[in-house]
Amino acid sequence: MDPFFAQSTMVILCDILDPVSVKPYNRDPRGNCQEGRSLHEGGGVGDTSFVGPEAEFFVFDDVKYKADPYNTGFQARLHRTAIQRRHRL
Repeated sequence: MDPFFAQSTMVILCDILDPVSVKPYNRDPRGNCQEGRSLHEGGGVGDTSFVGPEAEFFVFDDVKYKADPYNTGFQARLHRTAIQRRHRL
């Protein structure tokens, strides 16, 4: 939780792992970027790579989370805005 922002705000950064093999999930964009960067650095193709974040964010109306020993998870609710309803998003 961000202690300096008036509204309760949460930022989540993580690597996604396959639950069976416990290896990086092959469809995780962050993991793919890390793998591509290591191949780039070790492959002798170039000496610099620039990577930036995707311009995407989500604003939720309500977020509930639980971190109990046998019940961990979250629930996020988002109400559709007038623009989303107008454009059928």
